[in-house]
Formats: sequence, C-alpha cells, structure tokens
Amino acid sequence: MNFSLLPQQKHVHAHLLGVLLGVLALLTACSPSLNRQAEMALKNAPKHTLTAEKQRRFNEVYLEGTRQRLRGDNASAYLLFEEALRLNPYAPEALYEMSVLVRESAVSWEDTLLIERADSLLERATVFMPQNRTFLLALADRYADREHYRDAIYYREEAQKLRPADEDNLYSLTSLYIQANDYPGAISTLDRLERLYGATEQIALKKFELYAEMADSARAFQALEDLCAQYPNDLRYRVLLGDAYARVGRGEMAQYIYNDVLTTEPNNGFAQLSLLNQALVEKNDTLYETMVHRLVLNPEADDEARIEALKNYAARHLKGDSTVMLQLFEQVLAQRPTNRGFGDLCYAYMTQRNMPNAPKCRVLEHLLDLAPEHKPTRFQLIRLFIEDENPTRLRKVCLDGLQYDPAEATYYYYPALTYLQDHHTADALALLNRATEAVAPKADLSQLAELYLLKADLLHETGRRKEAYEAYDSVILYDSGNLLARNNYAYFLAEDGERLDYAEKLSRRTVEAEPTNATFLDTYAWILFRKKDYEQARTFIDSTLQHDPAPTATLYEHAGDIYSRCGRTAEAIQFWKKALALASSKATRQRLQRKVRKRRL
Repeated sequence: MNFSLLPQQKHVHAHLLGVLLGVLALLTACSPSLNRQAEMALKNAPKHTLTAEKQRRFNEVYLEGTRQRLRGDNASAYLLFEEALRLNPYAPEALYEMSVLVRESAVSWEDTLLIERADSLLERATVFMPQNRTFLLALADRYADREHYRDAIYYREEAQKLRPADEDNLYSLTSLYIQANDYPGAISTLDRLERLYGATEQIALKKFELYAEMADSARAFQALEDLCAQYPNDLRYRVLLGDAYARVGRGEMAQYIYNDVLTTEPNNGFAQLSLLNQALVEKNDTLYETMVHRLVLNPEADDEARIEALKNYAARHLKGDSTVMLQLFEQVLAQRPTNRGFGDLCYAYMTQRNMPNAPKCRVLEHLLDLAPEHKPTRFQLIRLFIEDENPTRLRKVCLDGLQYDPAEATYYYYPALTYLQDHHTADALALLNRATEAVAPKADLSQLAELYLLKADLLHETGRRKEAYEAYDSVILYDSGNLLARNNYAYFLAEDGERLDYAEKLSRRTVEAEPTNATFLDTYAWILFRKKDYEQARTFIDSTLQHDPAPTATLYEHAGDIYSRCGRTAEAIQFWKKALALASSKATRQRLQRKVRKRRL
C-alpha cells in the first residue's frame, strides 16, 4: 500500500472505520436525506474548481481508495475517500464509493444513521452525474427499500430514458408501479414491453390481473383475446381464456371455449384438464372420474396435462381405499410411457401411503429402464433392496450401474458385501481390487477409505497379513479419522504380536474419541495385555464390561486371561466359564475348558 497517499496516517486500527462513520452519522443525523426538491440547490452550489496539482492529487487518492476497497481494507479506503472529498466535495465518483462503503458498514436496518448518511451521499452523487445509470438504479433501490415507491419509480424511469430497451428495468418498473398501487402505470409499462419484445403469456396474464383489480372486466378479457388473436394456432391461450372466464364464475362461457378447443384438437390435454376442474367445481364426481381416466389413459394427450390430472386425482386418494388409484397407476405404467413423471408420481404416492417395498421396486425398475444412468433412482432401489435383505437383486442393480458410472464407489461396495455373505471371498477381493483402481481418481476420500477397509479386513481374514496391513495404511491415509479402521488394524496387530506400540497408538485414538465404546475399549485392553501391562489392561477390561450390555465369549475370555495374569485366578475362572457358556466353535470350547481345568492360561 502507498502510505504516502494517506492523510498523515502511518497506521490504521481495525475499529477506526466504525468510529469515523459513527461520528459522521451523528453530524448528519439532524439533516433530512436529500430528495428531488434539493436537486436545484445542489446544482446551483458553487463549483469546486481544482488546480492541476489538486486534480492530480485527487486522482491519486481516489484510485488508491478504490484499490484498498478491492483489497478489503475498508478502513484505509474510508480515509482515502474522505481525503478525496476534501479535495473535491462535488466529485460524484468519490461520493458514490463513499456511499457504498458507509452502506456496507451498516450491520442491520437498525443502523439508521449510517443508512441515511449512505443514501445522502448517493443522492449527491446522482445529482452531480445524472446520466450515470449505476447511480440512478442504486438510488431507486434505496428508495424502494424504504418503500418510497414513487421516488424509486422516478429514478428507474430516468435510467430507462438512457437505455430504452432495458427489459429487466421495465419488469422492475412494473413491480414498483404495482407496489405503488398505480395499476395504469404498470399496464403502460407492460405495453412498452409488448412493443419492444412482443406479446407474451406472462404479460397478457399480468394485464388481465391488473385490469381485474381495476374492475375493468372488458379490458381484462380483451388482453387475453388479443393474445389468442396474436397466436391463433396456440390453443393453450384459448384454454387460458376459458380458465379466466371460469375464475370469474362464467362457467358456461368457459365450457364453450374448452369444447371449441377440443373440436379443433380432440386430444388437447389442457382443455380436458380444465374441464376436469369444472367438474370438480360443479361437484359432479361421476363425470370427474370418467374424465380423469379418459385423459390419463390417453397416450395421445399432452404428458404434462396427464401428469397434472393424475397428481390431482392422487391427492384425492391419500386417505381411504387406494385400490382405484393403484389400478390407474398400473394401467398408465403398462403403456410404458417415456416421460418419467408418471413413475415418479406413482413412487411418491406409494411412499406417502406406506406401501410395501415390492411394488415400489417395480416402479423404480421401470424408471431405470427409461433412464439407466439416473443415479438417484438407482440409489433409491439399492436402499430398498438393502431393507429387504435381497442380496441377489442388490448385487445386480449395483453391477449394472457400473456400465454408466464405473467410478461410483457404491456400485462396488455392496456387491462385495453380498459376495462375502455367499462366502465368495475371491470374487469380493477381485471386485474390491477393481474398485480401488477405478474409484481412486474421482472418489470422495471417505468412500475410498471404506473400500480399502473392507478389502483390508478380507485380506487379513484370508491370511494375507502384509497386504492387509498395506490396505489399512491406505484407509488411514485417506481418512485418518476412521475409527473402525484404526480399531481393526490395532486389534489384528495385537493378535499377530506385531508393532504393539503402533497398535497402542492407533487404539488410543479410538478410546479417546469414544470412551464408552466397548469394542474399542476391549481392543485397547487386549493390546495392553499383549504388551504385558496387565494392571492397566485390567482397568480397561473392567470398563469394557461396564459398557457392554451383551458381552461375547471373546470379551469374557479376554477378561479371564487378563485377570489370570494379574494373579486373580478365581475371578479369571468365572470369566472363562461365562465365555464357555457362549462359545460356539469346538476349538474355542476346548481352549476354554483347558484353561478352567488347569486354572491358568
């Protein structure tokens, strides 16, 4: 930063800007914010003519202030803009920048003094540079924020004069006129939009709404009639005209228009949908039922209208007997519609009615047939197959997904688990080897870690200890906070009698993270036992037993072994007997019987 440009300042404290702004706000609190009546006074104010040297100095200070603002140093920027305004109080660019700075310093709308100060600066900038659209639009927004809609309209209209084809500004003006309850002004602005960009459905409907608010029904309907005349081949606008008549209670006229549309285009779904609504209004349930089925099951009708009719019909069947609704869904899906909206609606209805998973799975499979690459549908199907404990279908839907996204970790993880369930260890490992190669470049690191964890556990189970330890190292590399990996790695190292200090370090992290987790406590106690720190091991095995509501044979055997090494033989034997009562394998029972018989390890 060029400190020579700062007015006699070597250092700027972090709170300086707030203090300066507060003082300035208090100085101006008694002065009302400038408005259009003050413009002449400002314009007639004596102009501040700068010498060449002062103009050069102003330029340097102003540009340095802008640079500091871009750097985020608002305190320095404030001092620089303040100096610039001392050099030239009428400089619009400095007034504008200062207004932005003051405005940003207001924490909330309750900072009224700062907001008034900012608005005053902005108004002065606009007076001295009235052709600047940025200033005009900013000032219009300030007035709109204060609900001074007339003033906001004035400045937006001034900005529009400078760029007559500004579509966005015309829409903003329309909204302001409506907020000011000036409906003729809003309609006039919509007319300008039509002249520039042509009639649109949005404009016609807004004009209809505004004329209706003005109780001018003739012009309201004329707005829609004009839209229909401009687009005679788009029967959707004729339907909109019918809907407008229906909304004001002129049902016969509405029905005439709908029937006229259907005479021209018998499969027009929007006209049929409007007739459905008419039947509901007239409480003609029989006619409504007939027309719903006719529309929904008509593949020639517009899909959007069919789905809308089906949605409305489903909403009427969220309670009570769902048979009729489900039959209709079944008939629709039997047509194999290519629009997934039908299937999505059917699935949502089944979910809302708490239907069994089997029919929901059929709907999701239909949706996958339409778009097999659609991951959310496939993930939902995976979730249902997991809930139903259906490993065969779970494996298939995941492996099929690999054709469309071979880097998706989910598509490897669950099939590997199903292979394990079926004791196909080699298949599981082969798939996991593919997974760690395919997923690595794109995967979320925690997902990659889960794949390596499953692989590591499998490798150790099959006796490939070196490869298993390498896989565990990968888990910790990708997800150092994976507590299950740390626990398993530490336990297996203890069982194998390898790197016990490292095993203790791994396990200690899990116990510190979850001090009441019995699995983690047991591992830590067992590592201490293997390190011959028996008394400390006993402390942790006691804590394990305290926090495990259903101790296993392994836990009781660990407790017996630890107590035995601590010289507490009677208690050790009791633990071994408990383990013996729970043991399932012959080898484990024989080992425990030998310990009880010999009263020692």
